[in-house]
Amino acid sequence: VHVKNFFAGAFGTTGATAGGIIGAITGTAASIFSSLASAVGASLGGIASIGSAIWGGLAGLSVPSFLGFAAIGTPVGIGLIATVGLITTSATLFNSEGTLGEVVSGDNQFYTITKIALPTELRNEDLDTIPRPEITFTITLKAKDVNLNNISIIDNLTVNGEHFNSPIYRDKNTRLISEICAGPTGGELAASAEWSCEFTITTGLSWTDSLVTNVVNVQATPEGETHPTIDSATATVLIGEPILVCGIIELQGDWSEAEKTSVDGVCSELGRSRLASSLLQNAGTVFLVKVASGSLGDGVCGTVDGANTVSISCDMSGVNFAKYVIIHELGHVIGNFNGEVYNAFLNSGAYASEGLVPTYPFDIDSANESFAEMIADYVISKRYNFLSREWSGYPGGVWVNPGPGWATFKNDWPRHYNFAKSNIFGGVEY
Repeated sequence: VHVKNFFAGAFGTTGATAGGIIGAITGTAASIFSSLASAVGASLGGIASIGSAIWGGLAGLSVPSFLGFAAIGTPVGIGLIATVGLITTSATLFNSEGTLGEVVSGDNQFYTITKIALPTELRNEDLDTIPRPEITFTITLKAKDVNLNNISIIDNLTVNGEHFNSPIYRDKNTRLISEICAGPTGGELAASAEWSCEFTITTGLSWTDSLVTNVVNVQATPEGETHPTIDSATATVLIGEPILVCGIIELQGDWSEAEKTSVDGVCSELGRSRLASSLLQNAGTVFLVKVASGSLGDGVCGTVDGANTVSISCDMSGVNFAKYVIIHELGHVIGNFNGEVYNAFLNSGAYASEGLVPTYPFDIDSANESFAEMIADYVISKRYNFLSREWSGYPGGVWVNPGPGWATFKNDWPRHYNFAKSNIFGGVEY
């Protein structure tokens, strides 16, 4: 890994130091985290005021497991100012009043897929009642103006909480969910036709402070098309008060108080999205290790060990810079522990058509760096001053605190942005 030549132009040396790069970055004032209620709706009730709430581990799988993709697990390095690119499919966060909770619907030019859960919230004490509470999930697939063939549906249901973390495979009558919701008969659906399925599960006593997440992945080949179209929909049920994002992050090494405050800011940002924070929780404990300045290489601020240990060598006192660097690294962690999400990104065509997200500062044109950079950019691109990169050639100009008429991540890299919005952040916009 070497520092890109643009460092030489910006700092007068081919081996720019971390301190020099940091000094050249003029971040905006620390952003104030907005109310969680405004992000995900009033359905969160009493915990809506907890800005950094994490809703448990979501099995937010965006590509069906039948595609045979394997999870990634390679060590990756992030440059000092590398950001995470975000990719989103065409999904929509709707029903902001929360009457149906957080529901993300897949919508593309050939079909819509919707997932609904009822109820969407339970109290911990509700689990003690007899009979125990039940949750009903409904999937609806509707073809648009074209016939759909070779339809395959994979339904992933998980419970992630402090005392219980497990997938759920059967309904309350012990029927396999994969058989109940296997898709239309013969794998076909006529134009404008609709197919739906429904199943009910019974909650467990140990499901306190958890998030029940149901993700349906659909693959269907529209008539006249040679390749299938893949989309997904998500519904969640909140039980009690799941742990905060920082509840799964363990700091190791010599972190200053200012840097710890910046890490809290990272937690608050990711906590705005049930899906992002829950995908991260699938890694279990995430270790943030502070190492000696410069120990990771010239201009390199962070690396990931291929699993859930993140090493940080640069000063993280500046909150926006910390969000940029740490969220990029956490983007790699998300990829490491959610292989189907990462492979959905590869299959989405975002990287193939748009290339490496241009804010990444090193000349390492790889999909996994674009994936991580996408995630960081999605969160921080409106508040972080990115250095220009002469080799990127991205349209619209440099991303520097975009205002009216300025280029933005959303406008310049729409396929990355849209993938991140729906598949990583569950429709929550920053």
